[in-house]
Amino acid sequence: MYLNENEKEVDYKHKVYVNNTKTITVPCPASLHTANDVQRCPRNELEWNAHAARLNCSSINQTCVNPSIFEYHCVLNKEGNGLLEVCAPSTHIFEQKCTEFNSLGKLIQASVINCSDALVTCPNAYRSTEMYKYQACYDVVYQSTRNEEAHCSSRSTEGKSHLGIAVGLSRRWDVYIW
Repeated sequence: MYLNENEKEVDYKHKVYVNNTKTITVPCPASLHTANDVQRCPRNELEWNAHAARLNCSSINQTCVNPSIFEYHCVLNKEGNGLLEVCAPSTHIFEQKCTEFNSLGKLIQASVINCSDALVTCPNAYRSTEMYKYQACYDVVYQSTRNEEAHCSSRSTEGKSHLGIAVGLSRRWDVYIW
C-alpha cells in the first residue's frame, strides 16, 4: 500500500505543510539497503541527474511510497560528519537547515546544521532532492575532513618544513601551510 500526498491517514509527526500544501515524510526500511557513504556529492544539476540515473531509485522494490517519490538523495549522515547517497521518499526541508538521512528513523529530514551563514544560503523551504544547490551543507563535511587530514599530516611531519598546497572545493580555494 503506497502513501501519497492524497492520503489522509498518516501519523501526525510526519505531516508538514508548505504554503497550505501537505508534504509527508515517510520512514522507509528499503532506504537502508540503498544507503552508501560517498566522499563527494554532486555539485550541480547535471551531476545530480547522472547519479540519480545510476541509482535508478524508482526501480527499487519498495512499498513505502509511490515509486515516483522514492528518489535519489545525496545528503549528510545523521551525525553531520559524512555524506551518503540514498534512495528515499523526498520531502521539504525548512528553516534554512541542511538535509540528512536518519538511518534509525529510515527517513530524510532536516539536519541540525544551519546553512544561513553561507555564501549561497538555503532558502526557508526547499525540496530534499535539491540539496546540491546548497553546497555549504556539503562544505561542513569537506571542511571537517580537511581539518582531520591536516591534523594527521602535521603529527606525521613534525620537525619537517613543507610548502603549502592548494585545495579547491566548491569554487573556493583554501591554502594550507604546515
